[in-house]
Amino acid sequence: MTSAKTRKTVAAEEVWLKRSSNTLGLGVPLVIMAIGESGEHQWWGEYSILISGGTTAYLSQRTTLNTANVPEDILGGYSSFMKMEVEQQVQTRLSVHLFELYEKTKSDYALQKIDLVDAVKEDVIRLWLRGHLHEEIKKIKDTTQSETLRTFLTKVVQLPDVFTIK
Repeated sequence: MTSAKTRKTVAAEEVWLKRSSNTLGLGVPLVIMAIGESGEHQWWGEYSILISGGTTAYLSQRTTLNTANVPEDILGGYSSFMKMEVEQQVQTRLSVHLFELYEKTKSDYALQKIDLVDAVKEDVIRLWLRGHLHEEIKKIKDTTQSETLRTFLTKVVQLPDVFTIK
């Protein structure tokens, strides 16, 4: 019988996407997030925010969590805790970005709340095919800790631009 103290919980990494449902005049944020374990008692989480149209931007961050002295049950599970933490960091970073934009422009558009809804991998593909944010997408591919995300983006960056928007 394995005790809770010596048992190592192995969880697969997770990748998920969110996008804004409505942002007038600011561009459309697409958020790529991933979490996973990087060793015993070590979790990582990362996000990349791609804002296309309007005001383009690329924002990203990686966070690590050492769980050696934190019981899993107090966090409600390491995976779910890291997922919620990454999503909270995204909301905070978007708020800071909008405030910085407001400070530069004094535009009321920058004061709007951004609601994020579930997105799909085709949203990333559409960005690429339209010729938007290529360098940023390549950077995500090259720097992510997620093998799943790296594999997907490796396929995306091999696609040609196919849309001509006039």
